[in-house]
Amino acid sequence: KPPSSIMSNMVNFNLEGMMEHKVQTDVYFVLKVTDGSGNPKDVEKVVTASLKGKFDSCKAEVTKSFAQYELKFFPGVVGLYELNIDVDGKSLYSGSDVTVKIVDRLTTKTTPLIFVIEGGLDGGLINQANFVVIRTTDTDGKPKIPQDASEIEVHVGSGGSLQKIKPIALDEAKFQAEYKADVPGFYDIDVLYEGKSVLKKKERVHITSGASPANTKAAQVPKGMVTVGEKTGFFIQARNKSDLNNTHGGDVFQVRMDGPAQVPDLIVTDSGSGKYQVDFTPPATGIYQIHISLNDQPIGNSPVKIAATRR
Repeated sequence: KPPSSIMSNMVNFNLEGMMEHKVQTDVYFVLKVTDGSGNPKDVEKVVTASLKGKFDSCKAEVTKSFAQYELKFFPGVVGLYELNIDVDGKSLYSGSDVTVKIVDRLTTKTTPLIFVIEGGLDGGLINQANFVVIRTTDTDGKPKIPQDASEIEVHVGSGGSLQKIKPIALDEAKFQAEYKADVPGFYDIDVLYEGKSVLKKKERVHITSGASPANTKAAQVPKGMVTVGEKTGFFIQARNKSDLNNTHGGDVFQVRMDGPAQVPDLIVTDSGSGKYQVDFTPPATGIYQIHISLNDQPIGNSPVKIAATRR
C-alpha cells in the first residue's frame, strides 16, 4: 500500500490499491481526500493519471465521488509500470514512487472474500424501490475490499423472471442493489462475483402489496337471501396500513367457505385496482360462512355470512 501525500491547505491525498494485477484486466486505485484530522474532505480537483511501462502505457479513466477519485487502468502487457498522478497539473506521484506489477497469473496470497447480505431480507413492497445491502468481509468478519467491485452482480428472481443488478458502492466493502417487483410473492436473492454465485445459500425475501389484513374488508355482501343455483358474490377492497384503498392488485387471498354443502366453483378475480371479486353459486339452502385471509391473517370483517334459499 503506497504512502499518503500531503498537499497544500492541509489536504491529504491517500492512494489505496493492490500493487499486483493480472494483465488485460481492469486495474483500480482509489485516491482518497482527507483534511488534516483525517476526516473525508470533498474537493474539486483535476486529477490525471497514467501507468508507464517499458513496452506499454495507459491513461486512467478518472471517476470522482464524494472525497475520492477512482482511477481505472487497462494495461495490455506484462511488466513493471510506474504510476504517475497529477493534481491540478502538479505531480503527486511520479517515476518510481509507486511501481505496479502486471503479471500473467496473480501470485499474491489473498484471504478469501466473503459476501454477506446484511439488509433487505425483512420484506418489501411491490411497485416501489426495494434494496439489498451486501457486505464483503474476510474470514474473520472484518471488511475486505473486492479487487474489482464491477464484477459484483445481484440476481433477484421470481418464477420465470430474473433481474440482474449492478450494485452501487456505499463504501469500499458495502454495496446496495435496488430492484422493483411488480407482483407480490417470494423472490430469490443471489450474489455473483466474477460470474459465480458466492453466497453460502440463496436468500429469499417476501414482497407484498402493502395491504393491511386488518383494514381490508369484504364489501357489498348480500344482506338478504340469495337463490340456490344462481351465481352471487361480493368484492374485497384491499386497504393499506394508513386505511387507504390500494390502487393496484397482486394480493393472494385465501378464501374458505363453510356451509350446508361444498361449493365447487368459488372464484376470486383480481381487477388490478385493489378490488377482488368473489363469486360462487350456492348448491343448497342454508347459511354459508366465508373465511377470508391475507398473508395468513383474517381480513377486518371475516368471516362474512350469506344465506341461500330456493325460489
